[in-house]
Amino acid sequence: MLGETARCPFRGCSRPAGEGETRACCGRHSTAIIARQRAHRDGFILLVDASRKLKVDPRVLVSLHDSGQIEGKQVNRGIWLSRHDLIRYAFSQPRCIVEGCSRRVIGGEGPGCSRHRSHGRKHSLASRHKRAEKLRTGPVVEKVCEWCGERFTLLPWQARVYAGRFCSHKCELDWLHRGPDAGARHARLQEGRKRWREIRVNDKAASGLRAVPEIAAALPLEFRRAASVVYAHVAAGRLTPTPNQFGELLFSEDEFQRYLSWLREHPDGRLQRFNATSQHRALFRGKWFRARYDSMAEFGRLASLLAAAKGKKSGRRIELSDTEIALIDDMTRRGRSQRTIAAKVGCSRDQVRGQQARRQP
Repeated sequence: MLGETARCPFRGCSRPAGEGETRACCGRHSTAIIARQRAHRDGFILLVDASRKLKVDPRVLVSLHDSGQIEGKQVNRGIWLSRHDLIRYAFSQPRCIVEGCSRRVIGGEGPGCSRHRSHGRKHSLASRHKRAEKLRTGPVVEKVCEWCGERFTLLPWQARVYAGRFCSHKCELDWLHRGPDAGARHARLQEGRKRWREIRVNDKAASGLRAVPEIAAALPLEFRRAASVVYAHVAAGRLTPTPNQFGELLFSEDEFQRYLSWLREHPDGRLQRFNATSQHRALFRGKWFRARYDSMAEFGRLASLLAAAKGKKSGRRIELSDTEIALIDDMTRRGRSQRTIAAKVGCSRDQVRGQQARRQP
């Protein structure tokens, strides 16, 4: 059409054409066009173009290339497939069994082509409709609710699947909690739950097995990890669960010691930096936790390690020295406030208040 602006020749691009040899709008599209031209000149075709022309999943062509049925080579723009091998393989495949369709069956599981893939399968669309029609056929069954006494109907397929004792879930729950023998049934459930909990605790204690939260709590403070991190390590295969009758993630003592050694000796610095084995790493761990969760809780948990690195003890001091007591008395006589005295002495205001109360006549 007259006056129409030339478009970029790259497939699917609607931007105006450029001024280069390929007339592409950008360098990326120009490189792709040159790659297609070079592949066509050398007797190859890009895998994405072959899958689009043959209307098959690209993964099917990748598997054929990996198995050696189609020759190709790996380039920076993807996989190039030999046009000769691709045509030879396509014409060696059977045709679609659907009448009037002349496509070849390339990859897939069914006897049909990519358009008629579900034809002839056990659970094709037609067979699913037939099965649904069989479930709908039959007489409607009338029932009486065992709890409220109201009459209700069940469709044929519902009558085949459900017993139809109650008209709704509400009536079923009411029968479970307030029906005949509800108290005895609840007591049996509670007793069974209690007995199962005792069996589980005793067997775990006898076999020395630990769950993931118990492992996270048993780790030393310098190697402490959250339970979610331990779960991630289990998913990555760092911890191997011990088979047990409860079907839970339980781990033996040997596995726990192996996991602790792995945390201590792992060569990756990204994991080692969370081990608070030094003052520098403890500070990093506390700062990371504060930046990630906006909380000072990790500094509190690592207070003993940080204080020990400075030769001190964590927590507030319980007793005051004679020098500090004399300084508090002197600043009290001069009329200083409790906040000023606490900041000067290095103790809490409660300690200052208690010392002042003991000095009062």
